[in-house]
Amino acid sequence: RIRAQNPAPQLYFVKVDVTGAYDALPQDRLVEVIANVIRPQESTYCVRHYAVVQRTARGHVRKAFKRHVSTFADLQPYMRQFVERLQETSSLRDAVVIEQSSSLNEAGSSLFHLFLRLVHNHVVRIGGKSYIQCQGVPQGSILSTLLCSLCYGDM
Repeated sequence: RIRAQNPAPQLYFVKVDVTGAYDALPQDRLVEVIANVIRPQESTYCVRHYAVVQRTARGHVRKAFKRHVSTFADLQPYMRQFVERLQETSSLRDAVVIEQSSSLNEAGSSLFHLFLRLVHNHVVRIGGKSYIQCQGVPQGSILSTLLCSLCYGDM
């Protein structure tokens, strides 16, 4: 809760559009940021795949397939604990949650190498020729927005 302050503090909002945001990211800096977030030498990650089935307001059944990633430190090993945590941290109500699979040994180093491949080995094809992207990240990749946000957020 925020208590009312008298006078209320002024709030400022800025909306910007960075031209060439994805293309301008310095790859070396991006690798440093990723290494700080993932900590490849320290962490082992657990990936849990699950489905959520809910009835919409119109009575239709809606299915969503989701993934949750955690470290061993914050792992909820039992599905009941996991669902209770979901209910506390999201708007999950009146739903059936189905565990599909769990992978308990995703090393931080393997995730880090996945990001490295995305950053350093992206091939662009233009006019029948192939080029390796040396600056920025591939736009349109499922991870591009995350990488862009992490890098610019760290600057």
